[in-house]
Amino acid sequence: MNDSQESGIVVSSAATQACPFSPAGAVIAYAGVIETNPSKTPRPFDWLLCNGATVDIAVYPALFAALQNRYGGDGKTTFAVPDYQGTFLRGVDDGTHFSGSTEHRTAPKHGGTNQVGSRQDYALINHQHAYQHKGSGMVTPSDPPAGSAISATNETFNTDRITQPSDPYISQTEIRPVNTFVYWLIKAR
Repeated sequence: MNDSQESGIVVSSAATQACPFSPAGAVIAYAGVIETNPSKTPRPFDWLLCNGATVDIAVYPALFAALQNRYGGDGKTTFAVPDYQGTFLRGVDDGTHFSGSTEHRTAPKHGGTNQVGSRQDYALINHQHAYQHKGSGMVTPSDPPAGSAISATNETFNTDRITQPSDPYISQTEIRPVNTFVYWLIKAR
């Protein structure tokens, strides 16, 4: 294996023991420390870091059977693991329409947009903010010596929708949640 292939490999004996019966292609969130130096990576290589690395089909035939070349690679001698860095995972909509606007998903390297491996960019839900201008009072000199007050009417204003081309995609259905970093690992063997 070359370094680019090794860089996708991450395993510890504890991680291997945690899911010994998981099928190739199963993904777990891992909150532990990962050694990125390939020479310090323990063997056997049962788990790969989901970082888009290209690996040999001959070394990981079970994982290739699950992924094919959906995430890249030539499909003859190599394939790529998914690159889940900086993303959170979400169940495939599969026609239920729970995921909002599936038409704004981007296809993986090979395949359609509303399936395993498709991505969705950030979104900002369409919304407005209301604020009220209380008006301003004005004191005028007159009798009695204290003067009199003239009150303006209260007016309510709404902000406009975001419509500039440089703004994020405006969603009618959702906004992305607060999230926490973890490593996504995929079962390779």
